Amino acid sequence: MQRPFVVVVLLFLFYSPILHSQDITSVGFQIPSLSANPGEEICIDLSATNFSGVVGMEWGLKWDENRLLLDTVVDLRLPTMTLENFNLLQTGSGLLRLSWFFLPP
Repeated sequence: MQRPFVVVVLLFLFYSPILHSQDITSVGFQIPSLSANPGEEICIDLSATNFSGVVGMEWGLKWDENRLLLDTVVDLRLPTMTLENFNLLQTGSGLLRLSWFFLPP
């Protein structure tokens, strides 16, 4: 089965150097709505608001695997975050999972 889109996910997570703060409000994540032609490679930026004070998170991202194909995850901007924080085993089924924790000094 041919997949019409190839997606490169660019993680663009904003954070403050003051990650140890306990005054956390509602954290929000944004993914823009994009269009692409079949076979075209695009980059999707994931950004966050009110991320100051966050020391860990777990989430999953689901998409229609018949319309999008995850190529890679790049531009990790959180302390200690690596590709090992991502479960890439189900990306062929349209599911990306993340588990990240940071223990400030």
